Amino acid sequence: MADEDIEVEGGEGEGKSGKLKIILLIVGVLVLLGAAVGGTVFYMQSTMQAPATEVAGEGAVEAEKVYDDDREKAIYHKLRPEFIVTFDANNRQRYVQMEVTLVTRDPETVALLANHNPLIRNALVLLFAQQDYLELQTPEGKENLKKQARDKVNELLMNEAEKETIEAVLFTNFVMQ
Repeated sequence: MADEDIEVEGGEGEGKSGKLKIILLIVGVLVLLGAAVGGTVFYMQSTMQAPATEVAGEGAVEAEKVYDDDREKAIYHKLRPEFIVTFDANNRQRYVQMEVTLVTRDPETVALLANHNPLIRNALVLLFAQQDYLELQTPEGKENLKKQARDKVNELLMNEAEKETIEAVLFTNFVMQ
Protein backbone atom coordinates (compact mmCIF):
# COMPACT_ATOMS: atom_id res chain seq x y z
CA MET A 1 0.00 0.00 0.00
CA ALA A 2 2.79 2.33 0.88
CA ASP A 3 4.50 1.52 -2.42
CA GLU A 4 1.37 2.49 -4.32
CA ASP A 5 1.20 5.88 -2.59
CA ILE A 6 4.78 6.61 -3.50
CA GLU A 7 4.23 5.69 -7.12
CA VAL A 8 1.16 7.90 -7.37
CA GLU A 9 3.00 10.82 -5.82
CA GLY A 10 5.95 10.28 -8.15
CA GLY A 11 3.60 10.21 -11.14
CA GLU A 12 2.15 13.59 -10.21
CA GLY A 13 5.63 15.05 -9.73
CA GLU A 14 6.68 13.95 -13.21
CA GLY A 15 3.51 15.56 -14.64
CA LYS A 16 4.31 18.86 -12.95
CA SER A 17 7.92 18.88 -14.12
CA GLY A 18 6.75 17.96 -17.65
CA LYS A 19 4.36 20.92 -17.65
CA LEU A 20 7.14 23.15 -16.33
CA LYS A 21 9.43 22.04 -19.15
CA ILE A 22 6.75 22.81 -21.74
CA ILE A 23 6.11 26.26 -20.25
CA LEU A 24 9.84 27.04 -20.17
CA LEU A 25 10.17 25.85 -23.76
CA ILE A 26 7.28 28.08 -24.90
CA VAL A 27 8.70 31.09 -23.02
CA GLY A 28 12.12 30.46 -24.58
CA VAL A 29 10.64 30.26 -28.09
CA LEU A 30 8.69 33.50 -27.52
CA VAL A 31 11.84 35.28 -26.30
CA LEU A 32 13.77 34.10 -29.37
CA LEU A 33 10.93 35.11 -31.67
CA GLY A 34 10.75 38.56 -30.07
CA ALA A 35 14.51 39.00 -30.42
CA ALA A 36 14.35 37.98 -34.09
CA VAL A 37 11.54 40.45 -34.83
CA GLY A 38 13.31 43.24 -32.94
CA GLY A 39 16.58 42.54 -34.75
CA THR A 40 14.84 42.53 -38.13
CA VAL A 41 13.10 45.85 -37.45
CA PHE A 42 16.36 47.41 -36.26
CA TYR A 43 18.24 46.12 -39.32
CA MET A 44 15.56 47.31 -41.75
CA GLN A 45 15.46 50.80 -40.26
CA SER A 46 19.22 51.18 -40.36
CA THR A 47 19.53 49.93 -43.96
CA MET A 48 16.69 52.15 -45.20
CA GLN A 49 18.17 55.30 -43.65
CA ALA A 50 21.83 54.63 -44.33
CA PRO A 51 21.88 55.04 -48.14
CA ALA A 52 20.25 58.47 -48.01
CA THR A 53 22.81 59.80 -45.56
CA GLU A 54 25.73 58.10 -47.29
CA VAL A 55 24.83 59.42 -50.73
CA ALA A 56 23.80 62.90 -49.70
CA GLY A 57 26.05 63.36 -46.69
CA GLU A 58 26.00 66.91 -45.37
CA GLY A 59 24.31 68.15 -48.56
CA ALA A 60 21.02 66.60 -47.45
CA VAL A 61 20.63 69.13 -44.65
CA GLU A 62 21.60 72.02 -46.90
CA ALA A 63 19.19 70.92 -49.61
CA GLU A 64 16.44 70.59 -47.04
CA LYS A 65 17.11 74.10 -45.75
CA VAL A 66 17.13 75.53 -49.28
CA TYR A 67 13.83 73.82 -50.03
CA ASP A 68 12.20 75.15 -46.86
CA ASP A 69 13.46 78.71 -47.38
CA ASP A 70 12.86 79.16 -51.10
CA ARG A 71 9.80 77.14 -52.02
CA GLU A 72 6.53 76.15 -50.49
CA LYS A 73 5.36 72.57 -50.80
CA ALA A 74 3.38 71.67 -53.90
CA ILE A 75 -0.39 71.56 -53.58
CA TYR A 76 -2.31 69.31 -55.96
CA HIS A 77 -5.88 70.27 -56.81
CA LYS A 78 -7.84 67.64 -58.72
CA LEU A 79 -10.59 68.92 -60.97
CA ARG A 80 -13.62 66.68 -60.47
CA PRO A 81 -15.32 65.02 -62.23
CA GLU A 82 -13.03 63.91 -65.04
CA PHE A 83 -13.31 65.53 -68.45
CA ILE A 84 -14.92 63.59 -71.30
CA VAL A 85 -14.55 65.20 -74.70
CA THR A 86 -15.82 63.98 -78.07
CA PHE A 87 -13.91 64.35 -81.33
CA ASP A 88 -14.62 63.72 -84.98
CA ALA A 89 -11.56 61.91 -86.35
CA ASN A 90 -11.72 60.59 -89.93
CA ASN A 91 -15.52 60.63 -89.88
CA ARG A 92 -15.57 58.53 -86.69
CA GLN A 93 -16.76 59.61 -83.29
CA ARG A 94 -13.87 59.45 -80.77
CA TYR A 95 -13.74 60.08 -77.03
CA VAL A 96 -11.05 61.24 -74.66
CA GLN A 97 -11.41 60.91 -70.91
CA MET A 98 -8.95 62.91 -68.79
CA GLU A 99 -8.44 63.37 -65.08
CA VAL A 100 -6.79 66.74 -64.59
CA THR A 101 -4.80 67.89 -61.56
CA LEU A 102 -3.47 71.43 -61.15
CA VAL A 103 -0.19 72.10 -59.31
CA THR A 104 0.32 75.27 -57.27
CA ARG A 105 2.34 76.34 -54.26
CA ASP A 106 -0.06 79.06 -53.12
CA PRO A 107 -2.75 77.95 -50.62
CA GLU A 108 -4.95 80.90 -51.61
CA THR A 109 -5.05 79.60 -55.16
CA VAL A 110 -6.79 76.41 -54.03
CA ALA A 111 -9.70 78.50 -52.72
CA LEU A 112 -9.76 80.44 -56.00
CA LEU A 113 -9.82 77.21 -57.98
CA ALA A 114 -12.74 75.90 -55.95
CA ASN A 115 -14.61 79.19 -56.27
CA HIS A 116 -14.07 79.49 -60.04
CA ASN A 117 -14.37 75.78 -60.81
CA PRO A 118 -17.26 76.15 -63.31
CA LEU A 119 -15.41 78.88 -65.23
CA ILE A 120 -12.18 76.85 -65.32
CA ARG A 121 -13.94 73.64 -66.35
CA ASN A 122 -15.81 75.43 -69.14
CA ALA A 123 -12.62 76.96 -70.53
CA LEU A 124 -10.80 73.62 -70.37
CA VAL A 125 -13.64 71.71 -72.06
CA LEU A 126 -13.61 74.22 -74.91
CA LEU A 127 -9.81 73.99 -75.15
CA PHE A 128 -9.82 70.20 -75.11
CA ALA A 129 -12.56 70.01 -77.77
CA GLN A 130 -10.45 72.11 -80.18
CA GLN A 131 -7.59 69.60 -80.19
CA ASP A 132 -6.71 67.25 -83.03
CA TYR A 133 -7.37 63.65 -81.99
CA LEU A 134 -4.39 62.24 -83.90
CA GLU A 135 -2.04 64.81 -82.38
CA LEU A 136 -3.18 63.87 -78.86
CA GLN A 137 -1.97 60.33 -79.49
CA THR A 138 1.65 61.54 -79.41
CA PRO A 139 3.56 62.47 -76.25
CA GLU A 140 4.35 65.88 -77.78
CA GLY A 141 0.64 66.50 -78.37
CA LYS A 142 -0.18 65.71 -74.75
CA GLU A 143 2.64 67.96 -73.47
CA ASN A 144 1.45 70.78 -75.72
CA LEU A 145 -2.09 70.37 -74.40
CA LYS A 146 -0.83 70.47 -70.80
CA LYS A 147 0.97 73.76 -71.49
CA GLN A 148 -2.08 75.24 -73.21
CA ALA A 149 -4.29 74.19 -70.28
CA ARG A 150 -1.86 75.71 -67.75
CA ASP A 151 -1.77 78.98 -69.70
CA LYS A 152 -5.58 79.03 -69.98
CA VAL A 153 -6.10 78.49 -66.23
CA ASN A 154 -3.47 81.13 -65.39
CA GLU A 155 -5.18 83.55 -67.79
CA LEU A 156 -8.51 82.99 -66.03
CA LEU A 157 -6.93 83.41 -62.59
CA MET A 158 -5.25 86.61 -63.73
CA ASN A 159 -8.58 88.01 -64.94
CA GLU A 160 -10.45 87.00 -61.78
CA ALA A 161 -7.87 87.43 -59.01
CA GLU A 162 -4.75 88.90 -60.63
CA LYS A 163 -2.73 85.76 -59.88
CA GLU A 164 -0.90 83.33 -62.12
CA THR A 165 0.11 80.61 -59.72
CA ILE A 166 -0.55 77.35 -61.56
CA GLU A 167 2.83 75.72 -62.16
CA ALA A 168 1.68 72.71 -64.09
CA VAL A 169 -1.26 70.71 -65.33
CA LEU A 170 -1.04 66.95 -64.80
CA PHE A 171 -3.06 64.32 -66.61
CA THR A 172 -3.46 61.66 -63.94
CA ASN A 173 -5.58 59.57 -66.29
CA PHE A 174 -5.77 59.90 -70.07
CA VAL A 175 -7.88 57.44 -72.05
CA MET A 176 -8.48 57.75 -75.78
CA GLN A 177 -11.07 55.66 -77.57
